[in-house]
Amino acid sequence: MGDSAIHHVFPYDPEHLGVSLDQWWRGQLQRWPLAAVARTTQASRSIVHVIASRSDVLHDRPQTPLRLVVHRTLYSNARRHAWGDDWALSLGRALRRTGPDDVVVVHQEGYAAGRLTMRYAHHARCVYVMHGRGASSLPVHEAADYSVVLNDDARDEMRAMGVPDSRVRQVVPSIDRTLFGPPGRSADLGLGREQGREQGREQVVGCLGRIDPGKGIFELPDILRALADLDVRLELVGSPTDEAVARRVDEAFAGLPVDVLGELSPEQVSARMKVWTAMVMPSYAEGMPISALEALSSGVQLVGVTGVIPRSMAQRRGALVGPRESLAERVREALTQPQETETDWIPDHSDGARTWEEIYAALPSWRPRFRPSARPLVGRLTRMRRPRWAAPSR
Repeated sequence: MGDSAIHHVFPYDPEHLGVSLDQWWRGQLQRWPLAAVARTTQASRSIVHVIASRSDVLHDRPQTPLRLVVHRTLYSNARRHAWGDDWALSLGRALRRTGPDDVVVVHQEGYAAGRLTMRYAHHARCVYVMHGRGASSLPVHEAADYSVVLNDDARDEMRAMGVPDSRVRQVVPSIDRTLFGPPGRSADLGLGREQGREQGREQVVGCLGRIDPGKGIFELPDILRALADLDVRLELVGSPTDEAVARRVDEAFAGLPVDVLGELSPEQVSARMKVWTAMVMPSYAEGMPISALEALSSGVQLVGVTGVIPRSMAQRRGALVGPRESLAERVREALTQPQETETDWIPDHSDGARTWEEIYAALPSWRPRFRPSARPLVGRLTRMRRPRWAAPSR
């Protein structure tokens, strides 16, 4: 690849995820994909792009071979803004400078910003990464040289819509296997946790992720009530998405054995998982949840919902997956009949780095590709500016 650059693009503002730029960057460097990208032989030529408001300034700069460029807008109109040649202000301007030897990896799916990013990167080779369970559309895949997918259902949909197998790679996100297990043989069956159960001590169930209705968080109070005879305590790791959700959490969990721990570092999450017997994931939609991979790798059983937990995860030992209405029964089974978790299928970040290198190597030479339309976004903005009056016809 010579002196070419590899651009990993996240065309959104971290504030939309409820985190600051500092929190986003620190978290990205510790988890897939960037934790794996930073371990590749091309890391020193890898540039990470994100969009953030002028008020959100990066204070913390962890040591990493990756370069971060913070853009203030998706694309600037040169006729209206005298921004000159400052490409850091505009993601679109930066990507228009890429050439046929460069690689642009777009970490976004389905949204107009993602499609526009691929349009701006037309003169470079392009990889389209789908983190969720959506399969996007055939024209979007035709605008990429290669597509990376995590979810089994999304892979099936892509095959059905006609995306060639030769241009798709399904991957399992890598994790820090040193930090998150695997447990030693003496702990394979949750020995310490099992001894606690036999001695009548309190058992702990964890739930990790955004505290948000879409994550099924408000199904947990009924589950706790159904397990009252087992002396169970729930630990919620994460923060409410807004004050209204925080108030609703206080009301829903009032009087129940629950601890809301807030945002924790990976080291703190690993420490909590060492005392969890199970992690419950009542979400309504998931791609390939990294927190579930970390739990299984730590010897923590996963309780989830059929059709939400990906098939390639649900079929593994230690994953107790069933209908949504049976979540309480599945948690009870995990607490009373603990089983060993299967971990050898979960890659470490060093494995993830090799996967990225294979993806880069699989890219063909630059070729003309379909260019996604800018109309879904630009048309909406045009309608907002259009006058509400019209000149009389003659």
